[in-house]
Amino acid sequence: MASSETDYDVAALTAKLKSFALTQTKSDSKMDSKTVGKMAKECWPKALHPRVDSSVFPKVMDKTTKSINLNNETQVKMFISEAAKQYDDVTKKTKEFQKHEKLLAEKIIAADLGIKKAAVSKTGGVDKMTDTSKYTGAHKERFDESGKGKGADGRTDKVENSGYVESRIAKARAAFASLRNIWKSTAISIKIKIRIFKSNIIGVLLYGAESWKVTKGIVHRLDVFQTKCLRRILKVFWPNTISNKDLYQRTSTSPISEMIKMRRWKWIRHVHRMAATSIPKIAMRWTPAGKRNRGRPKETWRRSVEKEMKECGWTWGRIQNMAADRQRWRSSVKALCAS
Repeated sequence: MASSETDYDVAALTAKLKSFALTQTKSDSKMDSKTVGKMAKECWPKALHPRVDSSVFPKVMDKTTKSINLNNETQVKMFISEAAKQYDDVTKKTKEFQKHEKLLAEKIIAADLGIKKAAVSKTGGVDKMTDTSKYTGAHKERFDESGKGKGADGRTDKVENSGYVESRIAKARAAFASLRNIWKSTAISIKIKIRIFKSNIIGVLLYGAESWKVTKGIVHRLDVFQTKCLRRILKVFWPNTISNKDLYQRTSTSPISEMIKMRRWKWIRHVHRMAATSIPKIAMRWTPAGKRNRGRPKETWRRSVEKEMKECGWTWGRIQNMAADRQRWRSSVKALCAS
């Protein structure tokens, strides 16, 4: 209820401050300096903000707890009174103290403290986000017909059953971090840094990659890691940007997909030059008995290899003949990986 002394509703003011304090500090009995600063920014004039931190709060706060006790009505009134005095000084209207005291208190009571309002686009941006018929590309795959997000299941770059890839990325990230002094050094040239990156980081990242099952999601995760590392080596940070194409040219590197393909075909030649009774050579062409389950075939190492063979018009017999000629193999594989 409003009193003649203050001319504003002290009970409503205290209740609003308590509810705001609860959202900030999980306690409705006190307000610290940070909470008071946030409150001032949300509902008081901008000119008063610096005075709240430097003058108002230090004068009113409890010296022991370094906070304002919201259960103490006198201290709450002192807080509003001191803020009004500072606002009088800022606006140069010293005869309007009581008017400003009431103004500041009512601004707190009327404000939606701690509540963030969603901005509504005048061009219908909100409608586009809720109308699933207007979704395209990745958005169409990440949301269902009702507009509800699918979470991780809706991500096109989600890596399924690729614990080995995540393990290699984690190890490569640790190796990259351990050499941070080299990447930051101004005494080492970019050329030397890239050579160290290729030998120490790419070597760790792609260990055993010739036998990996490769999908778009896996390649995407690996490419993101590589380009992120290269940008740090070149010291290209936001807001400065560089395209991946220019990044590869400046560092004389290639996408991870090309590196994996080169390693895979190098290993294929090695297997084809083994004896016919060797286990790796038998396993490469072996087909299990029975029928597979219904549905889309899962991506496997062999299917990815046969897909590349089909694009070039190769057969297993031709590959066996090419494997015997080193120069012919190198030129053929180089052309395959460059396409």
